[in-house]
Amino acid sequence: MPVGIVKPLENVSLGERAYQLIKSQIVEGRLGPGEKLDILELSKALGVSRSPIKDALNRLALEGMLTVHPQRGTFVSTIAAADIEQLFDARLMIELWAARRGARQPHSFDLAKMEDILDQCGSLLKSEDAFEYTAYNNGDVAFHTAIVEAAANPRLNAFYRSLKAHIQAMRVYWGRAYHRALKSHQEHQEILEALTQGRYPEIRKILTRHIVGSKNHLLSLLREDPTLRKRGSVP
Repeated sequence: MPVGIVKPLENVSLGERAYQLIKSQIVEGRLGPGEKLDILELSKALGVSRSPIKDALNRLALEGMLTVHPQRGTFVSTIAAADIEQLFDARLMIELWAARRGARQPHSFDLAKMEDILDQCGSLLKSEDAFEYTAYNNGDVAFHTAIVEAAANPRLNAFYRSLKAHIQAMRVYWGRAYHRALKSHQEHQEILEALTQGRYPEIRKILTRHIVGSKNHLLSLLREDPTLRKRGSVP
């Protein structure tokens, strides 16, 4: 169970530190689908006691990134095609509804914040060799969250946060995905431009293409790489 080189996080609790570091290992693919996690080994690698590790694993299990099998252990979650279809379809419905509602209310979108997010994401795409997938992924999530938040519906926000956690778990299959990130960033810029001009029909068109494209990309990876399924099997 290689956990790679980890960077210390400042000014956070041990439990939060363990959570962020393990999650990063999963999202970046250093901990692969179906891989069993060892609490003692993680404790040594991350430099924290076993208690924060257990808390972090429980939290990641609740988010769907890990699966606990009684008497067998805790494993990085695997994902079936049906999961991808259902989660991305739900995501599309939520974001389209939020975008339409936000478009009806002037100044509901925090365009300055969204532009700043895209500027930061763009700076991460200058070099494939130096590409930091986790940082880009966080920016991607923040951008789409800003769309949903424009609807000013706290219950919808809470549901979307849960949905995002499951979708992030799927990104273990994407690897570094630099070229996919380049395309995604361009589409984000198109979405922001349409939001700025308040053109909902254009927003709907671009957002649908963007989310459906992400779904189809992930489905194609599952079809083309049978080793993903092999790694996902639990003994």
